[in-house]
Amino acid sequence: MQDINLDFHSKARVWLKDSPAIIYPALEVITKNVRTGLTCKSVTRQATLEIIIPVSPRVCYGLLGAVFIPNKSGNLSVEIRVSTDSESILNNSIAAQFDTVRVGLPMEYSQSIIEEIFNSLNNQVIDFFGSGVIRFDKAAHGEISSSKKIFRSVAAIVMQLLLLEQVSPPEEVTKIVKTYSFA
Repeated sequence: MQDINLDFHSKARVWLKDSPAIIYPALEVITKNVRTGLTCKSVTRQATLEIIIPVSPRVCYGLLGAVFIPNKSGNLSVEIRVSTDSESILNNSIAAQFDTVRVGLPMEYSQSIIEEIFNSLNNQVIDFFGSGVIRFDKAAHGEISSSKKIFRSVAAIVMQLLLLEQVSPPEEVTKIVKTYSFA
């Protein structure tokens, strides 16, 4: 895990080689496919981002993680695990002092994540991954600090982090988080 202090008191945590132990039951798995016709080009990789951004009197918070699993299907699939909005509390969150943070991804945030992922799937990204599944299976949200906008931003950053080597210089990781967040 890499801790990142961003501008204006914003903070982030990034996991590339490992991931936080966040498990929640999926009420639904949303799946979208893009036919690539390509073979496996990448290896299994993962990325998780937790971020908190102060905005005036409140904060914005989100945690989202994904794993890419290559396969020979000729498709690039995106799977998002959707939960209830009342899963267990995540006590060690960077937003715990500001909000009640719960594991899981409520349905209300899933559509903005899907839209952002498919906006980021240009030819270069599709060619990089080739064929496989990008499974978003780690998530946490604040009861009052999360929004569609923060999850859209977090999804964009996670997609960029998946393109990195799993052992990347901390400066490169920090640059991506700063570039794609609205901090």
